[in-house]
Amino acid sequence: MLPAKPATFGRLSDVFVSSLGSITGVDNRLAFARSKRTIVMLVDGLGAHNLKAAGGHAPYLNEALAATKPIACGFPSTTATSITSFGTGLAAGAHGIVGYKVFDERTGQSVNMLNGWRAEQKPENWQRQTTVAQLATEKGVGAFVIGPPAYSESGFTKATMAGASYISARTLDDRIAAAEALLRGNRDNWVCYLYVPELDQIAHSVGVTSSKWLNELENLNSGVRRLATALSEGDNLTVTADHGVIDVPESSHVYLDEVKLDWSLIADVAGDPRVNFVYLKDRTYSDQAKKLIEAGVALSAMVLTKSQAIDAGLYGSVSDENIWRLPDLFVMAGKNVAIYQRDYAPAASLKMIGQHGALSANEMMVPLLHFRG
Repeated sequence: MLPAKPATFGRLSDVFVSSLGSITGVDNRLAFARSKRTIVMLVDGLGAHNLKAAGGHAPYLNEALAATKPIACGFPSTTATSITSFGTGLAAGAHGIVGYKVFDERTGQSVNMLNGWRAEQKPENWQRQTTVAQLATEKGVGAFVIGPPAYSESGFTKATMAGASYISARTLDDRIAAAEALLRGNRDNWVCYLYVPELDQIAHSVGVTSSKWLNELENLNSGVRRLATALSEGDNLTVTADHGVIDVPESSHVYLDEVKLDWSLIADVAGDPRVNFVYLKDRTYSDQAKKLIEAGVALSAMVLTKSQAIDAGLYGSVSDENIWRLPDLFVMAGKNVAIYQRDYAPAASLKMIGQHGALSANEMMVPLLHFRG
């Protein structure tokens, strides 16, 4: 059976556009309460299951979690794809940021869509859709991003938040303070995206059950409470995430390079450790490669062709402009494993504990928490 995305009442791609809709009254897909000013805090890596499992460390957030239903991020459950869907209101098949690392057959090089943009790779050529921030400014609504200074001029920020004013703030406390300063202003009618990367960074390094991750979750719990108390009548605060995280020990690694493929016919292995993207030089090799990989990974993963992934609706409707970005084969983890082709994977990535990218509920389901002034 082909995998299916979880059935929920909403998607991450609905959140930011609905926040704008709560102000304009247009395209409010999730029926958010009417507002004059709205902040959406996106916490990288805070899945609904992760938050619930650590409930004692985040009572304020878990109280809000119990009062609502989680939503689903898109496929793959990875930051580059999810935040682009959040920033455009579109599925990946439309916006074109189809994974964390994608092979560009035009140049013969792989592109890290999150933080590996080279000077010649213009973001506007990869992500051509209008962003929610641009829609806001067209409607006379202010648009802001609060995030770490390192991301203020990044290619990814330009691809996902074009049209927004960027406010640099180094720590979580700094970002909360920057949001409070916006709220103290007298201007009505603005949306703000507040990005929190720390939990995901810690999860990759030491896992979501580590004391370091739980301590940072406690900091987040305090920060959200502090920001919620700063809201006035007509203000909304929404907290969501781009994906969840599962911990995978090194003993659960699966090595794709051990499969007896004709590797001279493979152009690149990209994607994430939970869903490898295999690009072929010779597409007539697809059926044989699929069978060999299926035999090699046994019950640990599922192998899908490009057409199977499209037919399963994993990317929504895929435009002709974006279809070439999809791999010929997807090697998607089913069990609690991480899949590596060590000739293509950076050595540091093999040390990661926290993982995401596949279709498990732990990776796909994210919270949608609401706080009102």
